[in-house]
Formats: sequence, structure tokens, C-alpha cells
Amino acid sequence: MTTSNRSVGMLPYRLSRRSFLVGSAAAASASMMLSLSAQRVFGADVAKELRWYTWGTYYKPEYFEGFTEKSGVKLSVGSISSNDQQYAMLKAGGTRDWDVFDTENASTPLYIKDGLVKPLDYSRIPNASMLFPNLKKPEWCVGPDGQTYFIVHIFGIDTIAYRSDLVEPPTSWAALFDEKYKGKITFQDYALDAINMAGLVLYGRTPSEGGYSAWTDAQLEEIKKKLIDQKKLVRTYWATEADARNLFVNGEVVIGETWVPTAYALRAEGLKVELALPKEGPWGWSDNLGISKDADEAATNAAYEMINFALGPDYGLKINRDAPYTTSTTNGWLDKLSDAEKKVLFLDQVQIFDTFNYRKLPPNYDKWTQLWEEVKIS
Repeated sequence: MTTSNRSVGMLPYRLSRRSFLVGSAAAASASMMLSLSAQRVFGADVAKELRWYTWGTYYKPEYFEGFTEKSGVKLSVGSISSNDQQYAMLKAGGTRDWDVFDTENASTPLYIKDGLVKPLDYSRIPNASMLFPNLKKPEWCVGPDGQTYFIVHIFGIDTIAYRSDLVEPPTSWAALFDEKYKGKITFQDYALDAINMAGLVLYGRTPSEGGYSAWTDAQLEEIKKKLIDQKKLVRTYWATEADARNLFVNGEVVIGETWVPTAYALRAEGLKVELALPKEGPWGWSDNLGISKDADEAATNAAYEMINFALGPDYGLKINRDAPYTTSTTNGWLDKLSDAEKKVLFLDQVQIFDTFNYRKLPPNYDKWTQLWEEVKIS
């Protein structure tokens, strides 16, 4: 992910990243007419600058074309480097530096528990009417007090990318443990994914069978051994999307866990890269927008304007086609996407959405991160 100067929206420091039903065409048409001016009915002061902490791929100036002119709000955007780093930074006082931020669904319960976000009023987000039905208020957006603290922004999967000219189509996460790819394997430096991947390979569970993020202590010991054995097969673990992309471009790896847009970027560079959906299920994720507990009234009002815009068709269609990512409200303009565009976003095969392993932190995640560090230094 890249950063650029404040003048174009991205700040380089401190700044340092998924069963669908299609709404009716009439509802979509009505929703498309919602505009930023809807927020003005609140009559409150709106900050002139809004600080948004997000993944670098979610912001380009062209995605927000017209936003500042219509709202009067200038965006200052920072790029997240990792889920774990983001949480640690915001918990340590970073909520004073950011007004609104994206948070992965696995981590939202931590933000809610630690009081890092304010409750959200969906009535102040008109474009929320276009949310996919199953994303209206999923469990990870709602606190134990019954209040809603986040709204789904973008969702999708992370899965296996492979060089189709060098690798047989994989059918399981077990492909990343295969000796024949020794020294040519990569995946994300992320305890949650690494441990669950090894667990699914060892115990063969699917989402319907349970077990994901619920491994026993005895199973964790076997998972640790599996990952230590695997380490000698791995070229390196990647930390950023650019790292993963470069590993493929430079020919250092031929198979690995990646983000979907990474595979499409590699194709654009001329590599024969395909995506495989493992039988155990890919990682499902959503990034969710929340308002910082330290945002004052003016910043909070600006945040609602920005959130509504980010859930609208002006932003959504651009990121659908360019990144490509699926916004939580793509439901509102599916008829505007071509068959090819739907295929890129997996919207042509909705049955796969029931196979998602939606990321979920276990209650003993500290133990997981310690286990992962021990694997890496073994």
C-alpha cells in the first residue's frame, strides 16, 4: 500500500486494512438518488477536515471526487499497515489522532470492549438502506449492550493465488504445506490466519463443522508443530500487499495466500495468476467504519457525511471497478455491473459465500500471537 503527501489525501506517518441477496431495481434506483445533502438536515457544525485511518487501497482522490465540494469536508487519510498494529496504536491513545477508521471484523469486539468507538446511528447514514441484507447489522458490528458501533464498509475473501503455468490448481490450504513447492510459498504474517490454516489442514473442518478459531490447547500444540515443520518450505511471510505482489513478480514464489486484488494486479503485469477456493473455505472478512471515541461533535458530523459517501454509488462503483473491492452496499447497483465485473467480485457465484470462514478472534488470542512468534523464531 502506498502513501502520498497530505495535499492529495494520504499521510505518510502514524498512519501507518467479507449469503447475499439482490435488492429490487426500484429500491436501488431510489437509493441512488440519496445525496450528501441529506446530512445537512441535522443543522450541526461540521468539521472542515476529517482524519480517516484506512487501508491504502480504499482511498484514491478520484474515489472521492466531488465529496469535498459537496460537503465542505477535506479528507486527511492515513494507511493502516496491519490489523494488530492498528489496534495497538489506537488503544495506546491513537483515537485522539483519528476521527473515523476502518476495522476488520475479527477485531471489532476489542474496539467495542475497550471503548474506542462511539455508538453509530444508522438513521444518519441514508445509504445504509442499500446494505446487503446479511450485512445490515452483523454480530461483529453490535456490542454486548445491543448498540451498533460499526457499519460494514467493504467485504470479501483472502484465498490462494497461484501461478497457473507452474502449479496445479490447488483444492486445499494443504497446498501451502506441500514439499514440491519448497521455497516458493508465501502467506501473510498474521497469527489468526496462519494458525487457522494449519488447524484446518490438520483437522479438516469446514465452516459448517465448526472449529475455526476454537482450537483446544492440545490442538494448538499440534498446530504449532505443523507450522514449524512448514517454515522450511516458506520463502517468506508477507507483511504488506506490495510485499506479496513483489514476491510473485520477482519469481520468488509461485503459490500463496493473498488478497483478491493482488491476483488481479499480478495478471495486469502479465503473470498467469489464478485464484483457488480451498475446500475448507477461504478467509471471509469485512472492514467496518467506526467513529473514534475522541471525535468531537463537528468531527462526528463530518464522519457521518464521509461514511454515507463511502457507502454510496459514486464511491462504490469506482472501487468496484478499479480496486476491485465489493462495498457493503453494492447490492444497490448490481444492475450497473457487467457480467465480467460481477465475476471479478465473485458476485456470479453467490453459493461460495456460505463457505467463508469469517475471521474471528479467539478469547485466548494473546496465546495465539505468542505461538506465532515462537514459530517464526524457531
